[in-house]
Amino acid sequence: MIRVSLFLLALSAAAIIPCAAQSGGAGCGARGAIAPERCDRLAMDSAVAALDRTIGRILEVLPESRRRGFLDLSAKWEDYRRLECQTLYASFDGGTIAGPAYANCFERLSSERRVFLKDAYNLDLLDTDARGACVGYEPDTVALTGQLSQRTYPGRPNYESVARGDEAETGFYVTVETPICATRHLDEVNAPTAGVRTVQLVLDQAGYSRLRPSIGRTVTVRGTLFHAHTGHHHAELLLNVLREEK
Repeated sequence: MIRVSLFLLALSAAAIIPCAAQSGGAGCGARGAIAPERCDRLAMDSAVAALDRTIGRILEVLPESRRRGFLDLSAKWEDYRRLECQTLYASFDGGTIAGPAYANCFERLSSERRVFLKDAYNLDLLDTDARGACVGYEPDTVALTGQLSQRTYPGRPNYESVARGDEAETGFYVTVETPICATRHLDEVNAPTAGVRTVQLVLDQAGYSRLRPSIGRTVTVRGTLFHAHTGHHHAELLLNVLREEK
């Protein structure tokens, strides 16, 4: 039998109350009652964003050798969060309270995790200007120096195998010596990450033509980073190239 805490049930039931009453008139529902599901989603997204910022801050203070391991553990915790909240959702058997219960579960666990990590790594005591050589996502510009390569990956329709009929997607990639850590300007696409050595380049046809003679050589390219989020993205990080540097 699935056990559902009275605390979560209370939170879920509270979702039917106008959001202004829950938020004290600030932020969500500041001008009066709005759709409860919208309020729940905003609260959930806010808690997830705050947790991501905390994870990014931890990456900045960790030595490079520990960053990827920390991210792997964070990914396992996210799996736990997802399964925990999905189990709660299923316990309501599709009822109208299932969605608010899921959102409240996600918000609660994310907030608890953020507080735990903040205390565990003593973030309040650290230099707020220390970035640990981590960079920011767009709109910040970064310069990457590394070996240029041309690679082909499977594309539509299944993104699995060119030999079995998927379109071939050929692009240019830069492999850097020092792993990249990206921790700022986070959003629903650009998640904190570290330990990335290979970056996919986003170029127009003129850019491909200019760089093609340099395949296999060391190049420096400058642009803005963003995180992979579609099947056409074949590296964890991509660089929207603004210019090539000598």
